[in-house]
Amino acid sequence: DMDNNEDNEFIWESEDEDDEFSDEEDEVLFGQDNRVVYFSKLLRVKHNYPWRDYLHLNGNNAFSTRAWARVGLFLGNNTQLEVLNLRGCELKVEDLRVLMDGLTRTNSLRHLYLRDNGAIGGAEGMAIVASYVDGNNHLKELELKKTGLREDGLSVLVPALNKSSVRHLSLGDNQNIFNSEGNSSLGQLNPPELSRLALEESNLGREGCLEVAKVLKNR
Repeated sequence: DMDNNEDNEFIWESEDEDDEFSDEEDEVLFGQDNRVVYFSKLLRVKHNYPWRDYLHLNGNNAFSTRAWARVGLFLGNNTQLEVLNLRGCELKVEDLRVLMDGLTRTNSLRHLYLRDNGAIGGAEGMAIVASYVDGNNHLKELELKKTGLREDGLSVLVPALNKSSVRHLSLGDNQNIFNSEGNSSLGQLNPPELSRLALEESNLGREGCLEVAKVLKNR
């Protein structure tokens, strides 16, 4: 639709003109409702301030896809950030896509928290996460609790995780990681450095426990 086309046009132009956006222009983009978040949190990421290595945007659900695209560009140009907290931001798949486009341009991030974003757990959303973690040798913690993770998303994600450096993985509070036939890709999970797997409140049942046993056997 028209809104999506406008977002896509903005994203494309922003990638070519990243340095041409002044702080004042960015303030207008993020809007009056997000002014405090912009000046207290995002501005330091944009300018790569060396004394802060985290960004907590948890609970911020007022950004447009255009604004998330701009955040992605900030992240891509930042060499200090190690912790990114996006819990409860009500991210849509397209929001996630533009964020990950930025993250692929930096190798400083160690911890990524996507909890409570219930619209990203299908195949399309997890394909975006998979493209980020595939071959990623710096990310150590990935939280996907309460993301609506389904088996079709898990099946896309697991092969990528197996080629990553993730040590701590949280998949809890996701009720549909088994398909209608009772199958799951969970048993194929085998990241070489994995030391902690959280699956609380995931309604695993007997089949799930057997899949977890397969994971443990691979350790």
